[in-house]
Amino acid sequence: MKMTIEHYNVLKGRVATFAYQLPEYFEVLRIDPRVKDIETRMLFDIFYGAKMWQVYSPQVFNYTDEHIKTAIKKIVKQLNVKIMGK
Repeated sequence: MKMTIEHYNVLKGRVATFAYQLPEYFEVLRIDPRVKDIETRMLFDIFYGAKMWQVYSPQVFNYTDEHIKTAIKKIVKQLNVKIMGK
């Protein structure tokens, strides 16, 4: 994971504030016929829900989609949130 520890911890803290809602939200997405790639959709909805732009500018929090996906997957696992059948 290329994300700095500081950025990761801030992201994790922000995700933790709404993590309890994620399983229910996943079920809503699961039955939505417009959602084609549910895993990617869920990971980026979590990321956008964290509103990192309120803490860091895009120039400072500048990571690829893959870095963001990896970090969100790790955060969800650490927070023991059951989504995506995992």
